[in-house]
This record gives sequence, structure tokens and C-alpha cells, in this order.
Amino acid sequence: MDLEVDRHAPFRHSPPMRWLLLINALAVVLLAGSLAILVEGTRFGAPATNISSEGVVREPASSRQETTMPTGQESITEQPSTVAEAVAQTAANLIPPASPVPPVLPVPRAKPSDGDVPMHELEDQPLAETETAVGEEHAGVTDTDTQAATQAATQAAVVPVRQLRIVTEGAFPPFNYFDEDGALKGFDVAAVQEVCRRIEAECTLTAKPWDDLQPALLANEADIIAASLRIETVPGAGTTFSEPYYALYGRFVGLRTLSGSRLDILNTGRIAVQAGTIHAAYLNEVYPDLVPLEVESLDAALDALKEKKVELVFADNAATLDWLKGQTCCMVFGGRVEHPVLFGTGIGFALRTADDELKQDVDQAISSMKEDGTLERLSQNYFGGRIF
Repeated sequence: MDLEVDRHAPFRHSPPMRWLLLINALAVVLLAGSLAILVEGTRFGAPATNISSEGVVREPASSRQETTMPTGQESITEQPSTVAEAVAQTAANLIPPASPVPPVLPVPRAKPSDGDVPMHELEDQPLAETETAVGEEHAGVTDTDTQAATQAATQAAVVPVRQLRIVTEGAFPPFNYFDEDGALKGFDVAAVQEVCRRIEAECTLTAKPWDDLQPALLANEADIIAASLRIETVPGAGTTFSEPYYALYGRFVGLRTLSGSRLDILNTGRIAVQAGTIHAAYLNEVYPDLVPLEVESLDAALDALKEKKVELVFADNAATLDWLKGQTCCMVFGGRVEHPVLFGTGIGFALRTADDELKQDVDQAISSMKEDGTLERLSQNYFGGRIF
């Protein structure tokens, strides 16, 4: 049987149709919530935080009000009240910030080796005890001091100081002797000290008995002998001499009351000389007819002159000049006397034959001392006249 439908009657929904519409609306809400869960990783309606893939909290792009928490806590935003706000917040979170903040990574700690202090122990100590202040060891040092110290250290490393050992007798004034304070003094000492200064050597000076001087040199216990040694024509084995720093001249000294030429006085007067010396040999060779008064020592000859037992004394130039400094009775008579064979070439420093470089340096120093007047000044100081 056919049923007629009244097309003009009001449209009515059936009960099943209404439930279907409600179910569809509920499904839309659930889908929106699921979308929020997938994107945010949090339940719908919970506090939203924007955490990047690096694990760093980022500030949301929206302009909603935030409450900033102390360092180490997350930013907490206001809870969205509607689905529309949740969707808008989700879309904003999907957009990355313009300038991402680099991750703050923990600093790895190396495994302590043997003898190291564990890190947890250092963390418990004050900073002043675990660290050394930079520049503490250079406190108070200026740039000038540093440059001077560097320059001195460089010079010391490039040019080592030459060490020399000098020996003398110490019993032959005014050439070498001990003063009241026990220090070695004399013309020999002053001359060799000046040589050391000029060749830039550090010298030590000691005294030995006369007979021990040359053995000490040959045994390498000394480097230079400074004891008024006469330069030999043929030096002993292993020994050589520097150039002379003073000469062996002869000198006549006589009473101030003398008059006339020396030759006249030698023919008619009386003269004293030390027996067995080169000065006695000189008188015998040059004045064969002269009969001098030969005495045992130079002091005895000079005493005879002072007591007017003789009118002249012939002796060493340096020794007589030294004696005349304290005398008023006597004076030099004539000039200095030379004799290459008897008096030799002069007085020099003795060195080992093998020390050729040292000999050259010493000779150069002596030559410069003659040229600049140093030896003249030393001679006047000790003898009151020139002895070279």
C-alpha cells in the first residue's frame, strides 16, 4: 500500500538523527584536543611551555602576559580558556624564533690522573688556595729591570767570564808586599790588576814563597806570575814571558853636596855596590880601573851613602828611586843606565807556553797601558819617577 507524504508538512528530525549530530560535534572537539596533544605534548588545558629541540625554553611569539620565574625554572603562561586560543597557541609554537639561543651544555670533566687533586675537593677550597695569582712571582719588577736582567743574562751566556789565578811573592816592597790590613799591594800587584781589568778577566791573587812560584805555574795551579821576574833570553821549559811592564835600568845616586861630572867622581870618589849583582858586573865591565866598595846588600850600600862613608851608590833604578822618596841627603846622579846584555829586556809576567792566546791579550793590555800613561802614573805613585 502506498503512503502519501505531505510535502507541505513541517520537517521533523527523528531521534536517531539528533544523536548522530551530537556524536559528530563531540568528535570534532575530540579531534581538536588530539591535535593539541600531538603538537604540544601536553594535555589540553595544562600550562603550555615552549621547549625547543635543543632542550632550551623559548619565549612564545604571542603577546600574552607571562610570569618570569627564577633562573632554572620554566616560563609559565596563562591557561587558554577556549579551543580557539589553544589552536592559535599551537600554531604560534610551530613557528621557530628568529634568533635561536645556543644550548648550554655541561663542561665535561677529565678523569684525574695520579697525583691530581679530585675536582670535588677543589670545589670545597677557597679560590686563593686553588689558584696562583698571575704575575705574583714578578711583583715589583719593572720593564727596565726585566730588560736589564735579560741583557745581562744574554751577555753572560755569550761571553763567559775568564777566570785567572795570579801568584806573587808578597815580600819585595814596593813591588809586592802585604799592607797593614793584610792585603797584597805594590807595583806588580797594581799592574797585573789593571791587566785583568783590560782583558775582562776575573782574577784571584795569592802569595807564595819565591821558590814555589814557577812550580805552581807549571803544575797548572796558577796562570800568571807577577813578581818582578826578569825576562830571560831563553825561558825555562814550559814558561814564557809577556812584554816588559818595566825595565831593568841602573841608576847612580849620590850626596847632594857632590859637584862635577860623574866620570870625575868615579875616578876620584868612592862608590858602593851590592856584591854579586848585575850592577857590580856592570861596574867591572865599564869601569875596569874602578875599585868599588862591595857590600852584602842594597840596604847596606844606601846606609853607607847616607852616613857619607861613600859618595855614590850604583843599584837598580826602581829600588833607588823608591829609597830617595824619603831622603833629603841624596839625589839621582845622571840619567838611567842601560845595558841590553846585563840588564836584559826588562821585567814581565810569566805564563805557560801553551797559553798563547792569554799571552797575546796580556801583551796588548801592557802596550795600551804604556800608550795611555797608566804605567807612568803607577810608576810615579810608587817610585816618584819613571821605571820603564
